[in-house]
Amino acid sequence: DLIIHPEGMKRVDLQTQAEMTLFLVGEVLFLFAFVVASYLLVCTDCIQAHMLIGLDLFIDQWCSDLLDDADFEEGVSSWNIVQAFIRRVGNAIDNSLSAVLMGAFLGCGTVAVRAIAFGMQPNLSWSLLVEMCSSLPMLLLVVLAGMALLQSSGITEKCAILPSLINQINSHDESSIMDLERQYLVCYLTDSPAGIYVKGVKLTMTIVVKIVHSFGVGLFAVLGLAVRMSH
Repeated sequence: DLIIHPEGMKRVDLQTQAEMTLFLVGEVLFLFAFVVASYLLVCTDCIQAHMLIGLDLFIDQWCSDLLDDADFEEGVSSWNIVQAFIRRVGNAIDNSLSAVLMGAFLGCGTVAVRAIAFGMQPNLSWSLLVEMCSSLPMLLLVVLAGMALLQSSGITEKCAILPSLINQINSHDESSIMDLERQYLVCYLTDSPAGIYVKGVKLTMTIVVKIVHSFGVGLFAVLGLAVRMSH
């Protein structure tokens, strides 16, 4: 006959209770770390957005002053200030923008792994569906990274079209068709292109389109693989 001692049962109960306590503590710590990391990423992206919006308005104000005064000589010196602000903001958001992009890649990777694991399950249940949906907030990182990329590339593209805008400004001297001061400002802006750089790479709309295309191809490939495995 099997004899179960009360002391042995007590030790098993204590061990089970300790494991449950450690499991709950681990889950709480994981949730706390996830909330703090998400909060920091969202705050970082909001700060980046405000800085880029302010920089965009600063460039618009420079263009408005140049259109009102048509003082191209003053435009050269004031553009140095604008370009210094662009460079300063670019250096300030360099590491944070890289972190947001890395978070977006990790978020997409997490969703992809969960989707493939969900498709490999032979018996689907509501618990698996809830576990799959729990990783969907990771896609918020992709949206935040996309907004930051669009704002940064928008500033770079705006700086690229400034020479053509200045060429259309009429000078105060209507007796002469050629304006050497305007031409000098155009050449000055063309020879010293401004924009947002991330790790030495200039963010243009072409690069953003390539990144979005790569994300789209990877997303459709993962979804196709998950659907195929589910059958």
